[in-house]
Amino acid sequence: HAGDAASPAPAHRTRLLRCACCGLAALAALAAVVILVLSLTVLRVRDPDLTMDSVTVERFHVGFAAVPDGRPPLRINATLAAWIMIRNPNYASMWFGASTTEIFLDGVPGRVGLGSAPPGEASARGASRVRGGMDVFGDRVAPAVGGEVLFGRGEVWITSRTAMDGKVSVLGGLYGRRTVRVAMRCRVVLHVSAVVV
Repeated sequence: HAGDAASPAPAHRTRLLRCACCGLAALAALAAVVILVLSLTVLRVRDPDLTMDSVTVERFHVGFAAVPDGRPPLRINATLAAWIMIRNPNYASMWFGASTTEIFLDGVPGRVGLGSAPPGEASARGASRVRGGMDVFGDRVAPAVGGEVLFGRGEVWITSRTAMDGKVSVLGGLYGRRTVRVAMRCRVVLHVSAVVV
């Protein structure tokens, strides 16, 4: 009869053990779902979006050299200003370095200008707008632009390539830092006669 009195205790313990195992399994499943959701949202690093917001001509001068020095007599000095928009789709801030812009002109081999924009920070799920300056190498573009000014419609097609590197700190750096590189290619038309883009 003493054995009959002790039998409910192991059954009770088995029931508790079963409940504890079910609870742990439920917690593990919940943790797996949370990790999956985090990896698809907060912990997933997406590439930023880079666009050229606007391009304006800051300085543009066309003149003729009085004294020939081996270069074309038509002299062009041009400085363009561009606003670059960096949109950060991540749930963490992004720090980006200085960007470099190369300028190409239709019909002219190689680059005809170079520009840069300062480094900065784009907030989480936010955007940052930076201003960059671009200098055009006058001696390289003079023949093409001169022909458009004198004999064409006054339109010059310019292609620009911009690239920048950035870093995203996931969960304040606890989950690590991810490096991203983003590039953009734009085509704009410069109406030389009106000096507008």
